[in-house]
Amino acid sequence: MKTRNALAVVWLPLAAVLAYVLLLIAISDRLPDQVATHWGAGGVADGFTDAALLPVISGSLMLLVGGLMAAVAAAARNAPVGGRLVMGLPMGVVTFIGTTVGALTVIQIDTTSPPQLPGFVIPLALTLGLLGWLAASAISQVETVPKTSDPAPASAARMPLDEGHTVVWSGTTPPARPIPFIAAGVGILATVLGLLAHWSIALILVPVLALLIASTTYRVTAGPGFVQAAGLLFGFPRVRVPLDQVTSATAG
Repeated sequence: MKTRNALAVVWLPLAAVLAYVLLLIAISDRLPDQVATHWGAGGVADGFTDAALLPVISGSLMLLVGGLMAAVAAAARNAPVGGRLVMGLPMGVVTFIGTTVGALTVIQIDTTSPPQLPGFVIPLALTLGLLGWLAASAISQVETVPKTSDPAPASAARMPLDEGHTVVWSGTTPPARPIPFIAAGVGILATVLGLLAHWSIALILVPVLALLIASTTYRVTAGPGFVQAAGLLFGFPRVRVPLDQVTSATAG
C-alpha cells in the first residue's frame, strides 16, 4: 500500500481511535459509575455502561468497524473511479463513532442523573465524520489513467460503417467484490449506533450504503469521442477519457 494510502486508511484512523480513547480515560474520574450509553423513546436514557469499561468497549468498536472499512479500502485501492472515496471510509466511520460516543459521554461530566439525549450530537458527529472522510479521501492516491497521443495500431479490429454513421456501446459492470464487505460494515455500524444511541439514527446509513454500492458498479459507455464510466447513483462518480488517450482495452 502506498505511503499516502497507508496514512489515510491506517495511521490517521488509528490516531483518531487513540485520541478518543484517551479523552474517555481522561474524564473517567468525573463520570458517574454507570454512564448512559443508550437512549430510548423520548430521549430518555435506558442503557448504561460501567465508566471504567467505556474506553475499552468504545475503542474496540471503533477498531472493529474501522478495520472492516480498511479491508474494503484495501480491496478498492486500484479502482480508478471512486477509489479515493472508499479510501476515506475508515477515517469517516471512526470519527463519526468517536464523536458520537465522546459527545454523549462529555455531557455526563459531574452529573448524578442521566441527561436527555441532546439534539446536537448526531449533526456534530455527521459533520466531523464527513470532514474526516473527505480529508482522508483527499490524502489518498489511486492509479491514474494512462495517456497517449499515439493513434490506434493498424492491426486493431475495426467495424465497417456507412459514411456518416457512428457506433455507441454501453454496458454495466458486474457488482464489485467488496460490496458484501461494505454491506457488512454498514450493518455493523448501524448496530453500533443503535446500541450507543437510538435505532432511528441508523436510518442515516441508508443513503450512505446506496452511495457506496453506486460507487462500485458503473455504466460504461464507449462513443465516437470518449469512453465514460459513471456510477449508478445519478451518474456519480464519473470519469471520461478521450479516445485519443486510450492505449488499450480488455474485458475483465
